[in-house]
Amino acid sequence: MFNSMKMGIALTYLTQDAKAVSYRPTTEEGAPWYKSHDKPGETWRDPTWAVGYSIPNFGKDQEIIATQKSIADAEKEKEPMSATFDAPVTPPRNYFVPNFGVDGEVKDTTSNLAEAEAEEGHILQVDEDSKIKRNYFVPNFGADNEIDTTKENLAQSEKLLGMKMGNDYFKHPKDLKVNYFVPNFGKDNEIATSLDNTEKSETALNHKWTVKESDMIQLDADVQIESDPINSSLGKITQYKYPDLAEDPLAPAKINYPVNNFGADPDMVGTMNSISIGEKMNKHKFVMGTADSKAKWHNVAKETLYNYYPALDRDVVSTAKHLAEAEDRLG
Repeated sequence: MFNSMKMGIALTYLTQDAKAVSYRPTTEEGAPWYKSHDKPGETWRDPTWAVGYSIPNFGKDQEIIATQKSIADAEKEKEPMSATFDAPVTPPRNYFVPNFGVDGEVKDTTSNLAEAEAEEGHILQVDEDSKIKRNYFVPNFGADNEIDTTKENLAQSEKLLGMKMGNDYFKHPKDLKVNYFVPNFGKDNEIATSLDNTEKSETALNHKWTVKESDMIQLDADVQIESDPINSSLGKITQYKYPDLAEDPLAPAKINYPVNNFGADPDMVGTMNSISIGEKMNKHKFVMGTADSKAKWHNVAKETLYNYYPALDRDVVSTAKHLAEAEDRLG
């Protein structure tokens, strides 16, 4: 019974104490520590700026709509997508790696070197020069400033976090998930737009654009032919000559040719529609780029005179000091 009585007293005390701190007075009469603001109108209690104004709702962003639709389409084809924090499946290791042969750039360099040797009738050889100076004195300028700064920052971070960065910080991350399902979101919007523009151009020009196999774009990794730049490996223009100058060098190139009109860009249409909705909701005309708007919204910071000749950077000062020390030692 004595223990129950002590428990009841403790609960009563906690209840009363909780009620005592359940609110905080905001007047000088109820709270001696409360002080009124010296500058009324400059706080959120009595703001002098516009508040409570309407913000137009332009609806859900088009990219979000497209992304959600793509996810829904992919889930219909396969299964619902969900995030998980389960440990990933161990990826395969020690698997066979094919040998694709000599790297393309190495092959090109070797081929260019052989062409240059054939043209000049000279074999490029690099002989060791016995006159190369070795074991000479190298001045010690101390630890690099960036290394010192990095160590200082690391020490400060370790002190703030209360932990020491050890070798385990650079351990290989946990096994990553592999061979997982990748949804098919369909054709990219930009590719679809490009194909649509191509079709419109073909209709307008009454011409079918046929791409020859020789004109197809090929990645550098797939190129199996020798390099053929405008300059040879010797730096001479021997393969492709510059075209002769026109009779009138100042004459313009082809002008007044037809340019297909694909209409306003979808992004611009959406932006103009959003501006129109905002103007109607706020009963205000959005004006931009005029002399009055530039005078009203100009950047005042550009009128400030800045110090364009500040003190030298710390690295520059250290470099100059090291240079002077090296000159004093080496004469």
